[in-house]
Amino acid sequence: MNRLESSHRRGPLSLRRVGLWLVLLATVLALLSMVFALRQVQALGHVIFRQAQHRALQIATEAETIFRQRLAQALQTQASHCRVSEEQSWTPPPEWPTWIDGLYTWDGVNLKTLSPPATSAVQLADVIRRRMAAKQTGDSDERRPTPEVLYDNIEDQVVVVACGRFLGADGRPCVVVANIQLDRLRSELMEPLLLPGDDLELVHVSEASGPWHQRMFGPQRMWAIQPTRSFINDQKRTVLWQGAISLILTLLVLGTLWGSIWYLVRLARREVALADVKANFVADVSHELKTPLATIQLFGETLQSGRIVSEEKRQEYYAIITRETTRLSNLIENILDFARIEAGKKAYTIRTTDIRRAVQDCYDSYRTQLEHHGFTHELRMAADLPSVSADPDAIAQVLLNLMNNAVKYSGDDKFLLVEVSRDTRRGTQGALISVHDHGIGVEPADQRRLFEGFYRAQDDRVRAKGGAGLGLALVKQIVDAHGGHIHVESRLVKGTTFRVFLPAAEPDESSEDQLQ
Repeated sequence: MNRLESSHRRGPLSLRRVGLWLVLLATVLALLSMVFALRQVQALGHVIFRQAQHRALQIATEAETIFRQRLAQALQTQASHCRVSEEQSWTPPPEWPTWIDGLYTWDGVNLKTLSPPATSAVQLADVIRRRMAAKQTGDSDERRPTPEVLYDNIEDQVVVVACGRFLGADGRPCVVVANIQLDRLRSELMEPLLLPGDDLELVHVSEASGPWHQRMFGPQRMWAIQPTRSFINDQKRTVLWQGAISLILTLLVLGTLWGSIWYLVRLARREVALADVKANFVADVSHELKTPLATIQLFGETLQSGRIVSEEKRQEYYAIITRETTRLSNLIENILDFARIEAGKKAYTIRTTDIRRAVQDCYDSYRTQLEHHGFTHELRMAADLPSVSADPDAIAQVLLNLMNNAVKYSGDDKFLLVEVSRDTRRGTQGALISVHDHGIGVEPADQRRLFEGFYRAQDDRVRAKGGAGLGLALVKQIVDAHGGHIHVESRLVKGTTFRVFLPAAEPDESSEDQLQ
């Protein structure tokens, strides 16, 4: 195996390996990109929820601060009133918190009601008396009492009272006690802090069901702030949409990369294959040229030497020289025609053509070749054949190439049948030329590429026959230029049939046209 052949054989394998590595690299990069995108989406969701959590903590802190400020102010107001006179009637000021429901004073022994609560007065008084008796009031000269919050229960209901020490009118230490009405505290203090754009809601701790909740402080600790259901659903939809978009974009990028790599590798493989075909073409054409030239030279020198005295033998040699010259001319003409068509310089003289006569003339000119190779041959033509718009010389070239193919690739069963009939293809009427043989056949894998330039089947029987791989490509280009169709049917060892359809000429078509 020479170096050129070795490089051609390694080429597709190397390209396939490079393609696989590129696909693997693209897949890994796309997966990393997908993971990064999903992590970014997840991080975005965490940021949004952290912002909501921060806002919930801010509300809870603000609620506790406002509660303690208003409570301290209320207790100070009540303590100031008691220092003046505990007997004097008391009316709440306008800014008095409505969530303070019931006021009491405790001097260490007696509990005096300043403002009764709306409900459970007796039970509440018992709770306050019991809790105050358990506490040490001590001496105090505080003028700004610091609130202290105490918790208890009345029939499974939470009771919250706030107390602050102060000096009474007689200078003795006392405690002012305020009952906190929790439902009012919630509706009048905490809920107004929740703005519509916060997407937060206030619920009882036992009812908290969100992904997180922020418990309130102090006497408000029975409640918690959590994101609303609509906010959670919106965030889930946002995360899902962004995740889906990231996934789709990643898949599109991955698909584009795979497609691009596949296309580039395929293009590179085609270039390698084309280089291989062109290299083989040079060798095949050289062989195809040398064989008839050598034959012509051999028989020409034999005749020139004068050693052939029989007129019959001389005529035989003349026929061989003529046949090989025709073969050589056909090969050169095929190469030149293919080059002209590829360059867009091939011109056809299109005119209304009697397809019967065109096929008959071509068949008659090739009859000698068929008989020389021992072929059984037959021409069948229907009686109602239409005229076609075609270049007669080009159609003859098509038929000659197909018959020459049949002769070249036939085995021991040497048979050729040319049929011409009226047919309709794709709604168009015309003539159908069929060339049948009993040759070696064409493998299905090769049938798809049979009409490509320079292509030759990988079958050793085909390779052994030589050839440039241009005949069928030229046939296809000529048929396409005439607006026709060509189709091949073949079975291995059973033979091959080529069918060429040419559209019928228009009824009033009589002028010659130049088709390039």
